[in-house]
Amino acid sequence: MDPSAPTLVENELSHLPIHSNSHPNSHSPSKSIEVNQRENYFDPREFSSGCLTGVSIVLTGNPLDCLKTRMQTKYYSKQSALHSLFLTVKNEGFFALYKGVLAPLSTVPLVNAIVFASFEYGKRALLPFREFQTLNRTELSITGISLVGAFAGFVNSFVVSPIELLKCRTMVSSSKQVQKYYLSLLNQIFENLGPFGLFRGLVATFIRETPCYAAQFGVYEYTKRLLSLKYDYKEKSPGWVNFVAGGFGGLGCWVSEGRANCKKFNCFHR
Repeated sequence: MDPSAPTLVENELSHLPIHSNSHPNSHSPSKSIEVNQRENYFDPREFSSGCLTGVSIVLTGNPLDCLKTRMQTKYYSKQSALHSLFLTVKNEGFFALYKGVLAPLSTVPLVNAIVFASFEYGKRALLPFREFQTLNRTELSITGISLVGAFAGFVNSFVVSPIELLKCRTMVSSSKQVQKYYLSLLNQIFENLGPFGLFRGLVATFIRETPCYAAQFGVYEYTKRLLSLKYDYKEKSPGWVNFVAGGFGGLGCWVSEGRANCKKFNCFHR
């Protein structure tokens, strides 16, 4: 069976209109693709929303990310999550859970810009190819969406890898002066490894980011189309559908990550 062929669900979903302003009598594939491409250009409102979302994710997720990173070290490897939390707060205080937050927080706009710009560029590049289209020829199939997501993850790896290097090393440090530690860490990397030392673990980041973004965008789009079909949302999906689809997309991202994150962390600490 051709993996790029539309699935049964995609065939059903392909009959849903994409844009609320589409004329009901317009069935020309070329016109639909042209409309799709025009609407995929940069939207400052979507970019701003993405940045605010990214900041919220970093602030709420950093404590758990810090615990996960510490549990991947030798010192915390045999400890449970609750015991690791207790040791961290007891020895270093509550705000130790926010170690390493500065690097991802300060680069959220850049990361969002690269991910979504790469994603939209990939969509426009793949849309003319019929093997990656749904039956109505107006949008990408789930396979196409996943491939574009993988491309976005690959491009994003070049930005994320140095950020992750600084973040992970800061998270496992015992220093309470984070800003001074950042500077000393940068000096240490440049002195020992040169400027390309910031890209240590880049290959491991490729291995993690590429399937993660493929799964995230693929699962998100599949869930969104499936719910829209089930509840007959033919014009525009309501907020709860996007919320549920985003949750499943994030779950798909973490599940696909597997051991890649642990391998990447080990590369950072060689």
